[in-house]
Amino acid sequence: MAKTIRKISPITYAKLEKQPITPEETHAAVQKGGRNKAPGSDGIGLEFYTTNWKIIKEGIAEILNQMFLQRSTTRSRNTEI
Repeated sequence: MAKTIRKISPITYAKLEKQPITPEETHAAVQKGGRNKAPGSDGIGLEFYTTNWKIIKEGIAEILNQMFLQRSTTRSRNTEI
């Protein structure tokens, strides 16, 4: 089954670009992950994030914002699907 790609309007995109990713948004995304599964090649599963969230939430949001603002990720992130 083919994936449907939803597009957003240029106005909405411009608004999103100006707003930083919040720890709350990051937490909501993490909570959608499956239990006992690691979403990437690093092998870190949902349990790590949920157990340590109070400690890591600001750092994770900061990393995501830097990746977004610089429009760059690691080589391995660019190849994972």
